[in-house]
Amino acid sequence: MDVGRGQAGDIGALFERIAPGARLETKPMLRGRVVSLKGVPVEQLRPPREGEWFLLGDRGVSYATERPADTQLVAGDWWAADYSGPPLLSLDEDIAKAFGLAVGDSVIVNVLGRPIETRIANLRKVAWERLAMNVTMILSPDPLRNAPHTLMATVTYGAPLPVEVEGKLLQSIADTFPGVAAIRVKDGLDLAASIIAKVVMAVRVAALVTLSAGVLVLAGAMAAARRRRSYQAVVMKVLGASSGRIVATMMLEYGFLALAAALLALGLGTLSAWLVLHFGMQIPLVFSWMAILSSAGTALGLVLLFGALGTYQVLRARPVPYLRSP
Repeated sequence: MDVGRGQAGDIGALFERIAPGARLETKPMLRGRVVSLKGVPVEQLRPPREGEWFLLGDRGVSYATERPADTQLVAGDWWAADYSGPPLLSLDEDIAKAFGLAVGDSVIVNVLGRPIETRIANLRKVAWERLAMNVTMILSPDPLRNAPHTLMATVTYGAPLPVEVEGKLLQSIADTFPGVAAIRVKDGLDLAASIIAKVVMAVRVAALVTLSAGVLVLAGAMAAARRRRSYQAVVMKVLGASSGRIVATMMLEYGFLALAAALLALGLGTLSAWLVLHFGMQIPLVFSWMAILSSAGTALGLVLLFGALGTYQVLRARPVPYLRSP
């Protein structure tokens, strides 16, 4: 961060000298505050919760002549490379949806104390999860080209560097370019991965507790129905049914019971997950057939296992006490 406009080449040479193979990307970086949307001052707006951050304080602002290689336009067109007309704006599509903005709408941005009235030329999809250099607003070059600003740069390698080489790079940057701040994005990724792993572990523990409680309830239900099933097995034996037919009949019943429970759990679980993700976390639901099949298979296996144990106990029951009972 805070790379001088004339330092990009020197930084690239430093990386090439110490650890060749780096891919260096730079982008102009300024700070600006949105002051008006579609002619309405932001003080008079009631922003939605998902877009409120866009109006709070300064936002990153950049400019570009050509459309960045990783940019996906969802509406409008990019301006020509030699465009020199009124200021145009490329805006994040999520922000546009939050505030009801469309191509052609007016957005006034205050950059370095100077209000710049822009017109939205296009909307683009910003993949924030990639942790690449992304900003919500990219302007056509003319309004900002001569403004005092610095560059932001990212350096990536095809394969991880040894720790000692990374340390040497960071130290060399600090010694050679004292005004430039170098941040290892890998540290942030490792921290995020650690947090996610702990969350996943907590979810798995909670699921294990729930499954354990379900197994106990299932075992209790089967134990409570043991006498009735024993009586049914005795009657079937008297009527001439073989042990194999009795086992098959009971296991089929247990299978239908497990299938009904799995479908009910699938419906309730999917609905609950969607409600939490959509309204609570505001992220889309990803339907995983692998997770569903593994969970349903585990439940079916447990039901059949307990059913088989119960059936074994039923087949061992002596018929005389059941035939004599009223």
